[in-house]
Parts: sequence; C-alpha cells; structure tokens
Amino acid sequence: MGKKFLCAAALLLVLVSSSFAADWPTKTINIYVTHAAGGDTDYMARQLGAQLEKILGVSVVLSNVTGSNGATCMQQYRNGAKDGYTFIATNTAALNGNEATGMVDFGYNAFEPVAVYGIQSGENIVVKASSPYKTLQDLINASKEKPGTIRLGISMGGGVYIMACVLMNIGKAQFNIIEAGDAANRLTALLGDAIDATSIPYSSAADYIEKGELRSLCTVLSKSPTLLPGQPAASDVIPELKLDTEYALLAPKGTPPEIVKAMNDAVMKACATPEWKKIVNDFSWQDPFYFDVEGSIANDSDPENFIDELSDSEAFIIRIPLKKFSAELISRCKKLRVIGRIGTGYDMIDINKASSLGIPHVIFSPHSASITKEASFRTAEMCIKGCLAVLNGERWPYVADKSVYDNWYISAKNAGV
Repeated sequence: MGKKFLCAAALLLVLVSSSFAADWPTKTINIYVTHAAGGDTDYMARQLGAQLEKILGVSVVLSNVTGSNGATCMQQYRNGAKDGYTFIATNTAALNGNEATGMVDFGYNAFEPVAVYGIQSGENIVVKASSPYKTLQDLINASKEKPGTIRLGISMGGGVYIMACVLMNIGKAQFNIIEAGDAANRLTALLGDAIDATSIPYSSAADYIEKGELRSLCTVLSKSPTLLPGQPAASDVIPELKLDTEYALLAPKGTPPEIVKAMNDAVMKACATPEWKKIVNDFSWQDPFYFDVEGSIANDSDPENFIDELSDSEAFIIRIPLKKFSAELISRCKKLRVIGRIGTGYDMIDINKASSLGIPHVIFSPHSASITKEASFRTAEMCIKGCLAVLNGERWPYVADKSVYDNWYISAKNAGV
C-alpha cells in the first residue's frame, strides 16, 4: 500500500509539473539585472525583456539590483522564488569573476542556467581624448615612470578587476587602483576626471569616442568584434590579457526544468529574429550569439571548452570549482610549469599527475569568505605573484598577515615558503 501511494504521489508530481509548464506563463515575469541602468548588461537585458513580452504574451519587468559587481543581486536571488517568474540577467565576467576572485563562494552551479543570449562588444581600455596616451604601451610606460600617479578605475571582483591584476603583475604597470563601480559609473568617473583610465565595453564608450571625448587604446577581447575588425588588441602588448564577456540569463536553483526549458525556447526564438540581429549589430558590433540550456551550461563551466586555446600556457590559476583540472587536461598542456589555486585544498587539481610531471602548485587561501573586496583583490594578486615567482625561479616571501591570509604553499619544487 505504501509503495503504491509513493508511486501515485510521484506520478501526480510529474503531472502537476508538466501542467505547470504547459500553462506557463500566466502572470508577470520579473528579471533582476545585476548591473546599473545605462550599462551594457542592463541594455541587453532590457532588449531581451522587450522581445520576450512579444513571444510570451505577458509583462516582463526588469529591476536593477546593484552592488559588488553583481554579487549583491546574485546573492539575493540565487535562492529566490522557484515559481518560474523570477530570473537574473548578468554577464559571465561578473558571474565567474566574482567567484574566481573570492568575492563570493558560488558560481554558475548555484543557479539554473537558462541561456547565453549575446556577447559583449568587448572591454576597451579608454582614456580621455586630451590625455597624452595613444596606446596601451604608452599608458603602462607612464605608470612605471611615475608609480602610483595614474588612477585606473576598476570594479572589484569581475573581469576588469582580473584585467588590472594582469596589467600590474604581468605587464608590470604601477597604477593607483581605484574602485569606481560598474561600467556606467566608471564612464562617469572618467569623464569627470575622477580617474585617468579604465576599461568599459565599447558599446558604452562608442558615442564619446565618436564625439572626440574619449580615446580607445585597445580592445581586451581575444579578437575584434565581428563588425569592428582591426582594433588594436591588449594581447598584442600582454599576450595573457584577453577577456570575452557574454550575457547570461539565470533562474534560482530548483526552478523546474520544464520552466527553464520553456524560457530558453522563448529566448532562442527572440535571438533568431532579424530584429534581434539588428539590435546586437548596432549595439555590440557582433553577430547574434546564443546557446540552448545544455550549451549555456557547457559554454561557461567546462574546461574542455577552452583547454585547447590555452594549451600553450605556462601557468593556470584555478578558483571556480566547476570541473576538476584532471590528469588528462594537465597532460594536454605541454608547456605547463605551475598551477595556482585560489581557495582551500587541492580538490580541483589532480595533484598526483602534476607532481609526477614536476609541476608545482601554489595554494593561496583567503582567511574567510567574508573578506573585503580589497583583501579579495590582494588574494588573487598574491597567487599570481606566487606563480610568477615559480616561472622566474625565485623564492617567494612569507606572508605574515594571518588576519587576512591563511598562508600559501608550494609543493614539488622549493620555490617558496
């Protein structure tokens, strides 16, 4: 009798779920945007919302919940209502970057990924047109000549934050790093002379570049946007400086898969229209770029998708616990000399394989998940410096500030404490 009851209950649950998906949507859908109005993430989310209203036949209301490079919104709604009427619009630089740098302890796998629905026009390193800097190399050289005097505006935790780490630690630039908020606020700060340089999406800077108020020094994309070929690339100066950012739609963890699939179907329909193509061509200078549910998950979570592109790298730094850096992946990186890990433990690295190949691993752990954004920045910076020490055959100084850092460790080679 008990087994029959359980089977009947399970069948009823399936029927209710299927019926719910078939009837969905019947009321207003809420999309919470992780970044401020006026920025590219907000613009693309609002364009998507307008298209979804036409396809789904209900109102789609977008609300900006900003702070900490999108972390505030994602923290608030990752465990939000699972009724199929709550979604989060963000970008992958914030989603992955906030976790990679230790600002939050969750990433893609804390949500139900719904869709990737576009690719950014690309972060551009920009200065005011009246500045003396014509190239990225000019800017870096000037920072070395007068250390700490050039103010570089960033947003802690995301792609621009990681860009600053690369500029400072690999490019040897010596900027004064200023927390200036998200792209819209960084643009305002640059125009108002509160900072001297920053990185913002080309789509946000384009009007000011055309009017002669700003100058783009380079794109940080791995390749120029489809409709903007030939832009100078940051990677021409610093080969490691590449950042591709995509727009993503998420649902709270536990949202029924039937609803996730139904919303993805609607997004795919929107992205396949001539109207959407014009929107992304005009705003992002890109062709339409979108994935179904499975593709969205794979695109942003599986090292297999980028390992071939990075197989010539000499160092990997791992933070996001999405898939283990396995023996097979390590073997495919023929030039690998060091593996960095921001976080606790060796769980994301096949230590035995790395050690058998004589590849040292640097572990650098924040003291707690609640450390400040500045301490989070330092944690990532120190891990990068530790890896560079190994690459340069140097010893690394002991980190004594136990109030911020637990310590860091190297095995397989005597490269540091």
